[in-house]
Amino acid sequence: MENEESVKQLGHITDELMVQAATQGRTGMLWIEYLKQVSVIRRFIRAERTGDWDLHLHAVCEMIPLFHAAGHLAYAKSAHLYLDQMKDLESVMSAEQFRNYTERGFFTIRRTEKFWSGNFSDQTIEQNLMRLLKTTRGVARGRGITDSTIAKWVHAMPRCVPICDALEDFTGVHSHT
Repeated sequence: MENEESVKQLGHITDELMVQAATQGRTGMLWIEYLKQVSVIRRFIRAERTGDWDLHLHAVCEMIPLFHAAGHLAYAKSAHLYLDQMKDLESVMSAEQFRNYTERGFFTIRRTEKFWSGNFSDQTIEQNLMRLLKTTRGVARGRGITDSTIAKWVHAMPRCVPICDALEDFTGVHSHT
């Protein structure tokens, strides 16, 4: 209890110093705004890494004004739509799926069971699917590879996953941790 009170006092003192720095001039205000933006990004990364659903939604909500201020209107619009869809998520999933997604952190991708091992879904897509497309022997290289070929390959991937899973089950060889 004493430690919690000390942390709260430290937070109040820090907040007061930040307000004071922001009122002393434009440079102070600029640095305080920068620190606020970095804090939002840190909260988002923490939510993704730890699988904290509520913090994830809170961080996305905090990002919307930053997207608007930076002129990234497409990101702002997508974030609004995303939050609206997430409010209705419970109605489109079974109770168990919703609980797994929100309480057990299944909204983030994990390759290990370590606490800080969650990964953003778009980062995982970039690291895996897009890497396959861009490597020397990947789909994006070589003669005869057109945009339609790549599109067919990308659209076929979701259908290949169940086949790969079935092969793993059949052979008893699994590629997960």
